[in-house]
Amino acid sequence: MVRSAGNELREAMAQGMVVAPGCYDALSARLIEKHGFRAVDVTGLGISLGYAGRPDMHLLTLTELATVSARMADSVDIPVIMDGEAGFGDVHSVGRAVHEFERAGVAAIHIEDAGEKRGLEKTGLIPIREMVAKIRAAKDAQQDPGFVLIARTDASIVSADEVVKRAKIYAEAGADVIFTVMHGAGILRNPVEARKMYEELPQRIKTPLMTNSPLGTDISAGAAESYGYAILAIPAVTVAAAGRAMDDALRALASAELPAHFEQFPPASLLELSELCGLSRMQALEERYYQDQ
Repeated sequence: MVRSAGNELREAMAQGMVVAPGCYDALSARLIEKHGFRAVDVTGLGISLGYAGRPDMHLLTLTELATVSARMADSVDIPVIMDGEAGFGDVHSVGRAVHEFERAGVAAIHIEDAGEKRGLEKTGLIPIREMVAKIRAAKDAQQDPGFVLIARTDASIVSADEVVKRAKIYAEAGADVIFTVMHGAGILRNPVEARKMYEELPQRIKTPLMTNSPLGTDISAGAAESYGYAILAIPAVTVAAAGRAMDDALRALASAELPAHFEQFPPASLLELSELCGLSRMQALEERYYQDQ
């Protein structure tokens, strides 16, 4: 039977809330799996920074993201959730995106209803009619019945009522999961109101909900699960940690007279990382292939 990554994600959600740390390459995906998480969330922010060396301003193409996601999906045995941006264009582009990400082996994609970016900020929301058309196109293009379509709404920048209204319409259009994004700027201005919205949305929306870990609040994964969320994404965790660790290590190396000073920031064992990436398995294959020769 052909493996359905989407069905594996659905099964994971049925067992309890799935915490999906963000990854940006195959190594970070493997590390997430190593620590027992049941899914990874491929972050557009992380790939923009780590793959392209550019800010997250929707500069990457569908082909680039599909290629990167295929490497991650091939490197782990847990479901991969992919950031599908705004669908890469019109309804035809959305359909092609679903085809490419299914072929890459990912379990799910989320497409968003945010408007264009100005810098790192969103410029409002697209019309509901346009988002519904994209959801319909995505479902129509789907080949694997288990593939999970996640409709992301950025309507928290407007109100909880707008989130609920859009979520219900998107679910009726065919979305399997609704991703209610909690935005940093507004949340930092009013964390009390943000917590209230965070708590009430699962009570008002019956479709399974995905959310992010909102900035400016102390909401834990346990609290998110108790509220009723199905998936909790923590998008920037690995790229932020890696960036800080590399910066600290290189700063120490650059300021030292001798490379030995670098030892105060001991890097991960290269052998340990190689083992994580399949060294023993590949060596065993070599031995089997060359035996009796």
